[in-house]
Amino acid sequence: MARHADAVSVSGVTVWRPAQPLFFANADAVLNTIATHVRAERDSDCVVVSLEESFDLDSTALDALLEFDATVKASGKRAQYARVHDRARDLIMAAAPELAGRCSVSVDDAVSAVLSQASSTGDAP
Repeated sequence: MARHADAVSVSGVTVWRPAQPLFFANADAVLNTIATHVRAERDSDCVVVSLEESFDLDSTALDALLEFDATVKASGKRAQYARVHDRARDLIMAAAPELAGRCSVSVDDAVSAVLSQASSTGDAP
């Protein structure tokens, strides 16, 4: 937000973008860090995780992502994934089709998806 004057904060939604690709050596640590912040954020009901750096996911990273998604869901919040590359999306689809349905092309599309879902269910974003 500080670097982009045209960026707009959306109430109830936080966006995270890991600065490195998720893989076996870092996926648990990166996603656990995000999960800790998500659980602590009282004024946010939705999290968007941008996976733009992750062109592929190894089995450990995929497992960590599935665990992260379950953790977010268990905390009563929604997760949406942005900038998911085709190879990563294919792997997610094979492992968890429901999660693949929450993968968006862009961060803007991901935020729009959580806002749309919130308005259709009557929940705050």
